[in-house]
Amino acid sequence: MFSVVDSSQFFDFTNTVTTTLIVDAIGSGDLIQNYAGLGGGGGGGGGDVGNGTKKGKLKDCFADLKFRPVGPPAPDGATHSFWYVQGSTGSPSIVSAGPSNPNGTGQLNVWVNSGTQSSRFGPDNPSATTQWSTGSSPKNCDAVDKLLNAANNFPNGLTTYNFLGPNSNSAARELGSVAGFSPTAPPGSVGWNVPLSPH
Repeated sequence: MFSVVDSSQFFDFTNTVTTTLIVDAIGSGDLIQNYAGLGGGGGGGGGDVGNGTKKGKLKDCFADLKFRPVGPPAPDGATHSFWYVQGSTGSPSIVSAGPSNPNGTGQLNVWVNSGTQSSRFGPDNPSATTQWSTGSSPKNCDAVDKLLNAANNFPNGLTTYNFLGPNSNSAARELGSVAGFSPTAPPGSVGWNVPLSPH
């Protein structure tokens, strides 16, 4: 049984500096590089604006909460939730969480993969069912960048994974809440409301 805790005491999600996406098949969770989005004169091309694009050409950003069925040893009818997003860099990314070991044991980790395919979980791609979406707009960029920043800085290796939670669904809910998103739980998303406290 899990007690409700304030997860903010364990994770620092206050840093809203946008980040470049991590391409990391082993999911180290390290922050590769910060992108400050500072203005500056480029030779004839105009300065950059805050969302990392050339002046006058804002990128569309979106966040789609996706889900798909999972098999044993997960409970019958259980689903796995993940995010398909595009932040201010203009590049799509898959944000997935799951156990550190292939057999469903170990720690709850988060992986951010640039592009439209998760290197950790093959079925995590845009073709999965969409539970909720922000739609595509430059107005979404700040929120989506917060989600990506939280995912890139998730404290991998601190929370024991459990099929009933904390699990990928718990992480998807937490990452969405950091961005100010509050979608309803996808069907079969066991562990959605379980807090991400270290065990």
